[in-house]
Amino acid sequence: MLKAVNDARVVHLLFWVAGLASVLLVVQMGHPYDETEHAHVAWLMGKLGQRPLDDFFQHHMPLLWDILKVYFLLGFDGPEVLYFGRLLVVLSMLVVGLGWVQLARLLTSSRIEADYAAALGIGSFALLFLMMPDIIVIRPETLAAASWVLSCLCWRYAFARSPDQDKFCLASGAFYCASLFFSPRMLFLIGWLGFLSGWRPSLKQVVFWVLGAAAFLLAYLSVCGCSLKYLYFAPYYSSVLQKVGGWDTASLLPWCPEPRPLLILGVVWVVLFRISSAQGRKTSWVHLGYLGLTCVAGWSSGYPHLYLQNFFPSYLSLSSSCLFLATQIRWEAFPSPRRLVQWGLVGVCAWLVYSTRALVDSDLTIFHIVELRRHVLGYLAPSDTVMMCYQMHPICARDASYYGPWLGDSQNRMGEAVATVQQRFALPRFSYLEDLKSARPRLVDTDLDLALHENEVPGLRGYLCENYDTLLWRRRGIPLLLLRRETTATPTH
Repeated sequence: MLKAVNDARVVHLLFWVAGLASVLLVVQMGHPYDETEHAHVAWLMGKLGQRPLDDFFQHHMPLLWDILKVYFLLGFDGPEVLYFGRLLVVLSMLVVGLGWVQLARLLTSSRIEADYAAALGIGSFALLFLMMPDIIVIRPETLAAASWVLSCLCWRYAFARSPDQDKFCLASGAFYCASLFFSPRMLFLIGWLGFLSGWRPSLKQVVFWVLGAAAFLLAYLSVCGCSLKYLYFAPYYSSVLQKVGGWDTASLLPWCPEPRPLLILGVVWVVLFRISSAQGRKTSWVHLGYLGLTCVAGWSSGYPHLYLQNFFPSYLSLSSSCLFLATQIRWEAFPSPRRLVQWGLVGVCAWLVYSTRALVDSDLTIFHIVELRRHVLGYLAPSDTVMMCYQMHPICARDASYYGPWLGDSQNRMGEAVATVQQRFALPRFSYLEDLKSARPRLVDTDLDLALHENEVPGLRGYLCENYDTLLWRRRGIPLLLLRRETTATPTH
C-alpha cells in the first residue's frame, strides 16, 4: 500500500510540474530578439511567399519557419504569431516529457522505478529551465528537442523485441534527421542512441535508421521552400559568423545568473551515485564524461560567441542522464530518496509559481511584447518598410534592406561576416546606409549605428537628423524609434 501511495504521489507531482511549467512557458517574456526573428521570417515565407537567400538574408535551418508559417497560411496575421509559437513550444516540451516517461518504462521492470526515473529526468530539466528561462523559447533547439526524444524512444523500441523493429528504426532515423533540420547542434547528442542500444546495434538496424533519415530528407526537400544552396549556406555561414565580431571573452562559460539549480543537480547526482549498483556507478562516470563532451562541443563550436543555445544539447544530455541513471536503482528499497524526490518536485512547483508571479507583477510577459509590436505596427501602411533591430521589429512588416535587421552584439558584425562569403555565394551588395537612403523606410531605430562601420556612423546620424523625427522614447533599454519626416515636394520651374 505504501508503494502505491508513493507511486501516485510522484505522478501527481509530475502533472503539476508540467502544468505550471506550461503556464510559465506561455507567459514569460522570452527572448526579444530571437523569437521576433523567427516569427518575422515565418511571415516573409508564409504571407509573402518569399524564400531565404533568394529573397531575404538568413542563416538558420528552415524547419522551424515551415511550421511557424502555418499560422499565416491559415489566414491569420499580426505579431500574435508569437502566441502560436509559444503553443508550439509548450507542445514540444510536453512531447519531451511524455517521451521521457515512456522511455523510463521501457528501461525499467516496475512502474515505481519508471515513475521515479521520469521524475528525475523531468525535474532536472525543469530546474535547468528555471536557471535560464531563455533556453526554452521560440527557437529551433526547442522544437528539435521533441524530435530528438522521439528518435531516442523509437530507437529503444527497436531493441524491445518488437515485431515492428524495422519500422521503429526507420522512424528513429526520420525523427533524428528532423531534429537536425531544426538545429544541427542536435548532432552532439548522437551518442545517446549508443547508450540506449548498449552500443550493440545490428547492421540491419543501422541501415534502416539511415534509410529513415534519408526518407525524411527527400520528403522534406520535395515540399519545403528552401533551396539546396540555402541548406548548404546556412550551416556554413553560421560557422563563419561564430568567429566574426568583437565579444567579451573574459568568461569561458555561458552567462549563468542562477547557479542554485546546478548545485541542486550536483547533489542529485551524488545521491544517485551513492544508492546505485556497481554497474550504475560505472555508467554514472560514462554519462558524466559524455556530458563534458557536449559542453566542450558547444564551447568549441561557438567560441568566442558563447550563446546559451550552444549548450542546449548539454541540458538535454544532463536530464536524460538523470533519467537513465535513476532506472538503475531499485526505488522500493530507498524510502528516504523517494521522499527527497517528492519534496524536490514540490520545490520545483513552488519555484515555477514564484517565477510566473514575478513576471506578471513586473510586466515582463509575452503580452507586453506583443502589445509593443502591435503599437509599432500601427504606424505602418502595408506598403511601408522598416529598418529596425529585432528588439523593436513589428514582425509583420517588410524590411528596407535585403539583409533585414542586423546583429546588435558587435559593431558591423553582419557586414564583416557577409564580406567573407559574399563572392562565394553571389550575395547582393551590403550597405545599410545606401539601403536607408534609397528605400526611405517609414520607421528606423537608433540602434542602426551598430549595423554600420564606425566610419559611417557620423553620416548616418546626420541623415537621420535631417529626415526623421523621434517617435518613441527609450524605456528599459529599448532604442529610440524614429519616424520618417514627410517633406513637401519643391515645385519645379
